[in-house]
Formats: sequence, structure tokens, C-alpha cells
Amino acid sequence: MPPFFSTLSYVSVAKYSSELVVVNEFEGLVFNCRESDQVCRYPTGNFYLELIYPGADERHVLNWAMTAVMVAFVFIGAAIALRFKLKLLN
Repeated sequence: MPPFFSTLSYVSVAKYSSELVVVNEFEGLVFNCRESDQVCRYPTGNFYLELIYPGADERHVLNWAMTAVMVAFVFIGAAIALRFKLKLLN
């Protein structure tokens, strides 16, 4: 991926909300991989988090704040667009 597109992820609500969901689901989880035919690639949820989403558990507050700001921005933008459309119709 070109570096320009990777910087666009910082304005994506999916980046912040998906990290929140992944941390919520995997933090503190322990996987039971005791069968001899299985390879235990991720023994714990915290190991998975650090491997796939490094530092996601420390950005917990930032992820909530950015998600809330972006959702508020969308609602405010929708309200402004609706008011503008209603003025055009009247």
C-alpha cells in the first residue's frame, strides 16, 4: 500500500472502533491448545493483540475519544445538510 493511503487510516472511524472491539474480545483470553495435532500459534489473547495490533490496549482512551468525535462530526454534518436541504425546499 502506498504511504499516502496508510496515513488516511487516521481519519477512518473503522480503525479506532475495530481496535476497541478486538481489545474487548481478546484481552485476558487464554486459548487451550492441548491436542497434539494442533499448533498453538496464539497461546493468549494478549499475545495476539501485541502481534497483530501492537499497542492497541494502551490506546483504549484515544480510540474511544476518536470514535466519539467522528460520530459527533457525522451527526453534526447530517444536521447541517438537513437544515440546508429544508431551506432549499421552502
